Amino acid sequence: MTREEHLAQIKKADAMYYGDSGEVILSDAEYDALRRDYIEKYGSEDLDYVPGADLGAAKFQHPHEAKSLAKIDETETDKLLAYLEKFQPVAVEPKLDGCSIVVYPHNGEPMYVTRGGGDEGDILTRFPSHPRDVAYTAEYPIRGEVYMDFAAFEQMNAELEAQQEKKRANPRNSVNPILTGGKHPEFVKYLSFQAYDVMGVDWSESEKMAYILEHTPFAVSPMLTFAEKTPAEIAAAIPAIYQDYEQNLGYPIDGLVIKCDWSDSLQKFGTTDHHDNNAIAWKPSQIPVSSVVRDVHWQVGKTGALTPVADIEPVDILGTVVSNVNLHNMNVVKRLGGVAIGDKVGVIKAKLIIPQLVIVYEHNGGAAIEAIDTCPYCHAPLEQRENAASADEDNTNLFCVNPHCQERIAQQIGFLAKRNVLDISDLSIDRARALVRTFPAKAEAAGPYMIFTLTAEEIREAIITPFAELTSTKQKIAAEAQKGNVITAADLKDTRDLKSPDKLKDALDAAQAAVDIPRFVKALLLDGIGDNVGKLLAEKYQTAAAILEAVERKDAFQEIDGIGPRTEEILQSDTFHDRFATLLRYIKPQDYVVQAVDTEALPYAGKVFVLTGKDPDGQPRSFYKGLIEAAGAKMAAAVSGNTDYLVIADPASTSSKAVKARKLGTKLISYQEAAAMLQ
Repeated sequence: MTREEHLAQIKKADAMYYGDSGEVILSDAEYDALRRDYIEKYGSEDLDYVPGADLGAAKFQHPHEAKSLAKIDETETDKLLAYLEKFQPVAVEPKLDGCSIVVYPHNGEPMYVTRGGGDEGDILTRFPSHPRDVAYTAEYPIRGEVYMDFAAFEQMNAELEAQQEKKRANPRNSVNPILTGGKHPEFVKYLSFQAYDVMGVDWSESEKMAYILEHTPFAVSPMLTFAEKTPAEIAAAIPAIYQDYEQNLGYPIDGLVIKCDWSDSLQKFGTTDHHDNNAIAWKPSQIPVSSVVRDVHWQVGKTGALTPVADIEPVDILGTVVSNVNLHNMNVVKRLGGVAIGDKVGVIKAKLIIPQLVIVYEHNGGAAIEAIDTCPYCHAPLEQRENAASADEDNTNLFCVNPHCQERIAQQIGFLAKRNVLDISDLSIDRARALVRTFPAKAEAAGPYMIFTLTAEEIREAIITPFAELTSTKQKIAAEAQKGNVITAADLKDTRDLKSPDKLKDALDAAQAAVDIPRFVKALLLDGIGDNVGKLLAEKYQTAAAILEAVERKDAFQEIDGIGPRTEEILQSDTFHDRFATLLRYIKPQDYVVQAVDTEALPYAGKVFVLTGKDPDGQPRSFYKGLIEAAGAKMAAAVSGNTDYLVIADPASTSSKAVKARKLGTKLISYQEAAAMLQ
């Protein structure tokens, strides 16, 4: 079986299990063995995807990125207490284990979109029925989870059994096949939906739940608040709350979500490319599975960060075989009391996904895992410095700072190829390595952007093994020689499909032609600068040329909501300027289109309004949002230096938001004043 056939078999099993049919075509043992064999032969890079994340329907770009949550484990009691102290008052709700959905208002009707990768989802054509008789009048996106409860799961499997069909494996993996239609679109009757967030606003959780109940027919997640309890008391109660939910809710959950229950919490705590900082997911601890460390190797990432990886005796954890555990950095190794080859260790799946070595049970005298001095790939000296991308408290890593390190460049190319960056199909990490290895001069001159300098013939030279060098060709020649026949490779017919280089060239050309500014900025490969920063820059400057001019002027980027001092320092650096200018040689990103506004007809055009609290007369926020937008103004979620008006029930208030607004020179007006002005 070739590598391509091997990978195709794994992906077919994933597609069947998570896709239209939900069928299991391999036993767990067979599937695990297939993956293990592939990883041992070729590495795990090709398997770095989420089965079932792409439902294959019409695509939709999320205006507000549907982000993940920061996560902590039950054993991290100090972190939990710190979050509770920071977030108080807090709201706690169960973390459903299903398919994340965002509901958008569309022509007065709800439109259902999967979270997907966070930036782009799939529009669903079917959805669970709603439990409440309330008209849908929401004007903001509502986020929630489609799931299947245990009773419905049993009923569905009974129906499948009665039809002499295979039963589904579990509730979680039954959701996607039903939402996409599959073999049984009628099984949507077994699905349920709960809403838990209003996107694009900075309200308290209690305000969000009230809005959902008032404006949608959706059920909401059960939520607990703790106004009377101390952070220590809440922390002590969290495990029991989880157990109570798990045992009594009747549907699958995989943890708790702990949120800050006050208005403006997002403004206070900020956001990252991965998650907002005003909420966390708490996960129950797992019993570690025992294994033995067999060896260690080092991986280099796109930023040059080197991480030690423990190769362990394969063990089954939560249904998949784990044979590699990323140790992140030497600080982690130190916290574990040192790790050596031959040690008996305990491994879990952190966040139920990522293998993590959490304890060393026995030291057996083997060679210890120690820091290295030179890059194992290019042999350049290493530096130890902070890793801004690390979520670990001890966030220092060894870095290969050689810009010409071939493995680092290959990893950067692999990052560019990702769907949420430049979306270059047919460009695997192994192909990236082959391109760099075949054309080292191009790699040294252009780094990862060398891929845009390659011709189809050069790609063919790098990724297609010459027919004469194939093992099968040599075996055929040797077999004929034993028969007394002297032949060469030219005498044999090459029956391979050799269109792959042309497809890759087409994918590279397509990637250059359809890039927006946010993804262009992400493709700069700078630590701490992602598409979130790109969106802010696009909204401010509209064109790549204008952004470059702003960088050259060293604009005060902190004046843009969402950009802090650390990000501003990067944006003003020579590194950002040079990388931006270099990528512009290969890619011309699309301009950001701003809707033209007639400032004479709309006297409040360009003004920014922020609403806080509630209108004493009971008018909903949607009423004021309509007035603000009709006047050509913009409604923002938080007060900043760009805010012109803070609409507040009591303009004489001494709340933190009111105090901040006065300091910034923002005018405070009542809801009644705002209505009179805008009407």
